[in-house]
Amino acid sequence: MILGASIRKASSWGVGGFIGVSALVYEGCSRQRAKEKERIRIIQETLDQKAREKERVRQLYLEERAKREAAAAAQVKPVEQKANSRNWTSWFWR
Repeated sequence: MILGASIRKASSWGVGGFIGVSALVYEGCSRQRAKEKERIRIIQETLDQKAREKERVRQLYLEERAKREAAAAAQVKPVEQKANSRNWTSWFWR
């Protein structure tokens, strides 16, 4: 007998306390893991959204660049034709 209680009663309290504390710790860890999973999901969604936005901006940039290059090419063609005609005439008059 320990402090007036039987060994059987003390063992029951020990086992019951162990099971109770284990259940509380399990629930606490489970809750913490669920919060962490939610945080990771939010971060991943944010990163995916930023990647989509970055790709959209990149596509807009490429479209604008293609338009500018097409406009520049349209302006360059008459100049090239004039340069070619000048070269032909200068060859002819040599």
